[in-house]
Amino acid sequence: MTSTLLLSPSTKTAHPLAKAPTSASKLLVPNGLPDTATPNLTSLLAFLEDKAHWVNEYATTVPTIPGKNKANPNLAQAVLAALTSARFCRRKPAEQAPLLATIQAAIDAQQPIPLTLIHGPLKNRNNVEYQHPDWAEWFTYCQLHRVGCAVKQLYAPGLSITLLLDDARSEAANGMAPSICDDYRLALTRFITDAGFGGLIQHIESLRPVYEAPSWAVHVEQATDIIDSWWHDTAHATRKEVFRLHAERNSYGLEALNDEQLHQETLAAAYRYCVAFTAEQLAGVWNRPETLTFLYNDYAGYAQLYTLRRGSISQPWQGKGAVSWDTTAKRWDPTLLTQGKYSQTPSVCKTPATELMPVALKTLPLPKSLAFIPVLTNA
Repeated sequence: MTSTLLLSPSTKTAHPLAKAPTSASKLLVPNGLPDTATPNLTSLLAFLEDKAHWVNEYATTVPTIPGKNKANPNLAQAVLAALTSARFCRRKPAEQAPLLATIQAAIDAQQPIPLTLIHGPLKNRNNVEYQHPDWAEWFTYCQLHRVGCAVKQLYAPGLSITLLLDDARSEAANGMAPSICDDYRLALTRFITDAGFGGLIQHIESLRPVYEAPSWAVHVEQATDIIDSWWHDTAHATRKEVFRLHAERNSYGLEALNDEQLHQETLAAAYRYCVAFTAEQLAGVWNRPETLTFLYNDYAGYAQLYTLRRGSISQPWQGKGAVSWDTTAKRWDPTLLTQGKYSQTPSVCKTPATELMPVALKTLPLPKSLAFIPVLTNA
């Protein structure tokens, strides 16, 4: 169980969705963070330092496990086992042979192993009022550096990660304005550079070139036939509803619609999403031999990475990043603030994050969007 202490990531004012503090919700000390009580400032700093040190660790890690080198015929298998271990993955890939071939090709060339990570194209506007990364992305990319360190312990060149933003699909399915996706992509590019993540996350790409290719219309036509083959079958009603709820979560500006209109609009968006996603598969986006393809979303057959920490599958673009105190486990955890979590009564912690940075984090640049740290503690 956690209770809420919320602050705006980039201003000194409360989030507009936050309620005024009540007697049941109070700042623990004048600057917003307790020095002696549990949870305490020391434990929070240690928590942040543990996350931050993986970024520095990736830059300095060298292979430490004996016998893991280019000449070892089992090296590719060892790397894939590390990448898809229970420490990092909720779901393993269904087929390993294509991934092993990609890893082996990189090993033969003594190059970093290319890994493409499918990534959301914007912050969910139902939960977040800005289009820039925050602590959710920071914790997620620190976790990604833990993955990178596990690979570098086996293979010195490590990984070269590309974030593939599925902007074109969001634009096609949910009618998102391209300019909004562009704002997030540009902010994400700056964030990765400013936070020191560029050694591992080396590229950010858009799906738009795939949708603009001459062959795209053919893939859409084929995908439409595939989706139509089951969409109107009542036996798939539950499957359709899952997609519709997903579309409703990501649709924006539909407040004026009644329930029936909302249902129809989000069902149509779900249909467009399924067609676009299937067309991407037909176009080979999800199975390119030159790169590993991993996901943060849950799709059968593909490796699904944890996000904010081990065991977390909260997608960082769906809400605001924060830290919370787990009163049962007696530890700090990264968490994601969404509309549902604003139902708790929040207070505002105004302590600048720059005053909280431990030694490991001070060696990294601090993006402006991380000026304040949202902290959820006991009220």
